[in-house]
Amino acid sequence: MEVKKLFAPVFVCLLALQVCVCVADTGRVRHPYLLGGLLSGKGAKEAYVGARLGSYKPDLRQLDALLRQFNVRLPGAATMLNVFVKFKGSPQLSYLVEAGYWEDEVSLEPVVSADLGTTFTQVSFDLLYYPEMIQELVPLYLGIGGGISHLKLSGSALTLLKDVVTERENTGLSGNFIVGLEYTIVERVMVSIQTNHIFKSFAVDEEGKQEFSFDGTVVSIGTSVRF
Repeated sequence: MEVKKLFAPVFVCLLALQVCVCVADTGRVRHPYLLGGLLSGKGAKEAYVGARLGSYKPDLRQLDALLRQFNVRLPGAATMLNVFVKFKGSPQLSYLVEAGYWEDEVSLEPVVSADLGTTFTQVSFDLLYYPEMIQELVPLYLGIGGGISHLKLSGSALTLLKDVVTERENTGLSGNFIVGLEYTIVERVMVSIQTNHIFKSFAVDEEGKQEFSFDGTVVSIGTSVRF
């Protein structure tokens, strides 16, 4: 089974594990935080609003193989902008709702007079975990999640691939695996350095039987403010 196909069951298992821990914790004096407090009726302890700017480079393996015969390079690394809201439910667990946008365009000249453009939009929900023992040394956090993404291919270069790529837009599920460092610079203001690997594939035919990879990694720096 491909790694990206494991994200849905793993994500559900993590949610279930958090619920089980909270239910088992009901005998203690403190109030249990179901899903970190978001579903307990108590709400999140803290909320942050922020933005992130980074570089995203997709790996279009199958499309790359098709265009290589024309000596054409695919869209490479380009700027990706993200805005997010983070809810801190407990010292070790946060929830991240994030929206990102990426676009790139390349020209196929002088090989052929054509161009290829790509836009990618993702809205995701992620669980962020802050390991207590590691936090004593470095402010590391790990995350896993998924969401809905939209991919659009455009440009005259698609006429070269009309027998293979018949679908130019695709909306579907995508997965995330996150590793980051988060620092408090002043009260209520935080800065983070984050690597987010996105698992995404898109159908290129009308029947949806043939899929191409759009996996890639975003390396970004962001800032957020606590309310």
